[in-house]
Order: sequence, then C-alpha cells, then structure tokens
Amino acid sequence: TTVVFLEADFKIKIFHGWFYLLLSLLADIAGAVAIAGILIAIIRRWVIKPPTIERRKYDWLLYLALLFILLSGFILEGLRIAVTEDPWANFSPVGLGLSKILSPLIPYAKPLHAFFWWSHLSAVAVLIATMPWSRLLHIFTLPVGVFFRNLSFKGSLPRLDIEKLMEKEDFSYGLIETSNLTWKQRMDIDICIGCGRCEEVCPSALSGGFLSPRKFISELKSVVTQNGSSKFFDSNGGKSIDKNLIWYCRTCHACSTVCPTMIEHVRFMVELRQGRTMMEGDLPVDASRALESMRTRGNPWGPQMERMEWLKPNEVRVLSPGEKTDILYWLGCCTSYDQTKQKIAVNMVKILKKSGVDFAILGDEELCCGDPARILGDESIFQETVKKQLDKIQKVSFNKIITHCPHCYHVLKNEYKTFGANLNVLHHSEYLYELLSTNKITLKNSYPHRVTYHDPCYLGRYQGIYELPRKILRAIPEINLIEMNHHHSNSLCCGGGGGHYWMDLKNGVRPGEIRVEEASSINADMIAVGCVYCLQMLDDALKSKNLEEKIHVEDIASIVAESIM
Repeated sequence: TTVVFLEADFKIKIFHGWFYLLLSLLADIAGAVAIAGILIAIIRRWVIKPPTIERRKYDWLLYLALLFILLSGFILEGLRIAVTEDPWANFSPVGLGLSKILSPLIPYAKPLHAFFWWSHLSAVAVLIATMPWSRLLHIFTLPVGVFFRNLSFKGSLPRLDIEKLMEKEDFSYGLIETSNLTWKQRMDIDICIGCGRCEEVCPSALSGGFLSPRKFISELKSVVTQNGSSKFFDSNGGKSIDKNLIWYCRTCHACSTVCPTMIEHVRFMVELRQGRTMMEGDLPVDASRALESMRTRGNPWGPQMERMEWLKPNEVRVLSPGEKTDILYWLGCCTSYDQTKQKIAVNMVKILKKSGVDFAILGDEELCCGDPARILGDESIFQETVKKQLDKIQKVSFNKIITHCPHCYHVLKNEYKTFGANLNVLHHSEYLYELLSTNKITLKNSYPHRVTYHDPCYLGRYQGIYELPRKILRAIPEINLIEMNHHHSNSLCCGGGGGHYWMDLKNGVRPGEIRVEEASSINADMIAVGCVYCLQMLDDALKSKNLEEKIHVEDIASIVAESIM
C-alpha cells in the first residue's frame, strides 16, 4: 500500500521489472507464513493452553487484527488479479488462488475493493496507533534491548565501592524502589514477551515452587508502571512483590539462557536481595547465620583454625608469604569443612603428585572466596572478604590457580577482576584435561560403569565448559558414558545455587530429586559431577528417593584418581 502511494503521488517507480516480480513472490510467501504462524499461535494460546504462556485480557484482539490485515491484503490482491487478468499473476500465488475463488464476484469488484481497501488501511492505522500499548511494541524495544545486552561475564553485577557509598548520609544499595532501576533494567522489564520459556527450565518452577521467572518479571512491570516511585516490597495499597519470592532463585541462569529477549532475571533477583539484606536486614534465618559466620570467621562454616587439620596427613606444601609455586590449589570452604567433600581434594592431591607438578595451598590463609555473601545480597561482606583474600594472595607467587568448585572458579576468575586482580584460574576439569593431553597422567584402570555427567550451572551456563569433563570421562577404559535428557546448556539445576546450600526453604520437591530421577530413568549407576554443591545436593536427593543403592555420585577427580592409581 505504501509503495503504491509513493508511485502514484511521487512518481517513484518501484514496482516494475524483475524486482517487482521477485518482491511480489516474496511478499506472498511471507504473508502466507505469517498467517500460518498466527493461526498456530492462536491454537497454542487458546486451545492447547500451556500453563507457562502468558495470556493477557485483550491479546485475542491483536491476533485477530493481524489476521484481518493479512487476509484483507490477499483479498485485495485476488480482486485485482481477477479483474485485470494480470499476466504475471503466477508470481503472486496466494492472490492467484484467491482470484479464482473470487471470480464470481467480479461484477461487485469495485465496491468490494473499496471496502476492503479502507478496512485494511484503517486496521493498519489503528494497529500502529495502539502499538505503544500492545505487545507489538516489542518490534522496536526488543532489538534495542538485545543490542544493549550485557556483554560481560554471566552473572556480572555493577561493582560500586561500598566503603565510599556508606560515607554518604543517603546511603542506599540494591533495589529498594523503582527509582533504583537503570534504564536498561526498565527496558528488560518491558521487553518480556511472556513466552514462558524461562518457566519451563526454572528449577524452582519445575519443582512445584511458587517462583516463576515469567510471573516475576510481570510483577516487576506491575510495580514499575504505577505512578511515581514505588517500593518493590512495601505496597502501601499498591502492587508489590512477595518478599519471600527472591529467596527461591537458584541463580542457575537457566532462565536467561533460554530467554529470546536476553533478560537478566538473576541480576534482578540478586539486586533485590541486596536491598532486603543490606537496607532492611530482612533475610532467611539460615542465610543470616551463614553471613554472620563469614563476617566473624571469614567463611560460612566454622573456625578458621580448623580449616586445614584434615589435610595434614597428606603432606601438602603450604605457601608462606614470599614463596613461589607453579600451581596454587584452591580448596574452597565446602571441601575444607565437609568430610564428604574432602575426598575430592585428597584425590586431586594424589593426581597432582602423580603428575609431578609443583603445587601448594594457602592453608589457613585461604578464606572464603566471597560467593555466598555476594549471592545472598551482602555486598559489604563480599567486598571486605575479597579485599582480605586478595591481600593474602598477592603475598605469594604462582602461575595458575586450580579449583574444583565452580562457584570459587567463577568468583576468582571474574569477580576478582573488578578489584584489579588478573588471576589465571582453571577449573580442575580443565587442568585434568591438560595433564591428560600432555601425558603427565595416564588413565589405565578400567571403570565399568554406566556414567552420566551432570553439568553444574556455574561451570556450564556460566563458563561454557561442557565438553572437557566428558572428554576426560571418555578417556577412561570401559566406561559407558550416557546422557540424561537434559544436558549441556539445557541441564537441570541441582538446587544448591543461590545460597540454597545454606538455606532449606521447603517449597515443592527438591530440584535434585528431579535430577536423580532423570539419571535413574536412563539406568545410570554413577552420576559424575564437577561441583561440590552438586555432589551434596544429588547425594541428598539419592537418599531421599531411596536410590543410593542403585546410583552413586562422584566428582570427576575421584573417578580419574581411581583410574590412574
């Protein structure tokens, strides 16, 4: 219609020659595909009705309007071809087909053409005029939101010096009210298309909990669209968010990984936690205990003096200030204070000694990396912990840090950079593969098990490491490596992230139970993991589902150690 207007009034020749024929053919194909797509959408939303899809009150009007615009356009084309007997009608296949159906109406073609032309034009005009208040606004906002997406590492948060901020009288941190949102966060809230993909993969939603990433973004939008600056949790008669909702997030990034508009759901969750924790002091009791332990002891577990007692029989060198080593082995809090995880470190020490590399540990100088404080919303403890740990790290010399905890790996590799540190950090799966590739270790003992590898969220979705652990496992003689239905970026979360290693919030089944049932369905007898959190969550789930006799869970380091010793 626009092109015809330009040709008639401005004498700009566009519709002529081969270009016209090609454009006509492509327009017909595109229109037919669009009609098919709209019909599928209507059937899916109003006939099949999957629970994860958002249906707004007047959505059906939008679909009918789009359908009418497309159909009326084809009717106009069919009437034109029927009356003019267009010799090039074969390049308008849909219009040609309709012209044969409409040919008996040729005597009424003129009034029919006028009616559909004005109806078509009016529908287009109304659709354009109402676009800012309909889902079609996404045509413009979605590309802008995707263009300005976060290009930093997964899970990155703005780094503000908390000490300087606390000197101000009007100190505020995190998301308390809508005025705290950045323009990009406002756009993220607005560009959600309600497709429900996030809800289909969210561990909290899958386990029957009341957290739905889609509904969460929708609720944020309800608060933001109120007049003035509104608090997210204190309604005062207006709309607000349930203050308990944010604590059910596992920060696994399954939602943002599948989101077609690249919304950062997890950043909203963590910044809302920061507001509740730092400004309101309102957080679950278990989380509060973990943070208090970090503040007083430097870790969320126990006395610092007991941190390395268990490792003394293994005769591991402890670095003193000023000393050097090639590999600094970072043990992590979970391993240091949990006997069931210490097996991983003992096996890694055996592997490192077998390979002949120069390695050492920090000993009692190793504090918590800070991840629990960051994820539970206490930025003050996080930054204080990082600065203390960096001060200790910078007193020794090393080439690489190796850690078997993806949470430590993520923080040391990515978050510490924002404090000026540029550490060469490797997950133990990366280093084990390096040792294999350089023939420093040889996998010779058979491991006749049906093994399935569980992708940890903080190693897979956060760091993109999927294949190296599998390559290591495939190199073991007689191993039968099989995949669960959900793997790689589509892997299901164990449920331990987002501070849930320390919080026991009962709401639905545990995500780990869903995962071990999936492993059981493929008759696996061993679940291999590369994360201490996953090891704990899946081991607990096996016991609660009475599967501990059928399936065992082991870290890849333990499996490798068994094959080389």
